Amino acid sequence: MNNIYLKFIIDKFSILNNYEYLFLIFVCVLFLSILASFFIFIKPISNNEEKNKLLKKEKLLIKLKNSYKNGQINAKEYKARIINLTKDENLL
Repeated sequence: MNNIYLKFIIDKFSILNNYEYLFLIFVCVLFLSILASFFIFIKPISNNEEKNKLLKKEKLLIKLKNSYKNGQINAKEYKARIINLTKDENLL
C-alpha cells in the first residue's frame, strides 16, 4: 500500500509545471520560516534566568552608586565594588 501512495504522490509532482513548482517551494519556505520564528520566539521565554540575573546586578550597581553619592563609601571602595560586580562580564 505504501508503494501505491508513493507512486500517486510522484505522479502528482510530475504533472506540475514550473509555476506550480515555484509556488510549492514558496509555500515550503514560508512554512519553514514560520516554524523557525516560532522556535526563536520560544527561546527567549525560557531564558528568564539570565534576565533576572542582569536585573539583580543592575539593582546592585544602582544601590552602589547611591551609596557613593550619599558618602557612605569612599571612591576606592566604590571602584573595588564595581570591579567585583562586573568582573564576570569581562570574561565574555
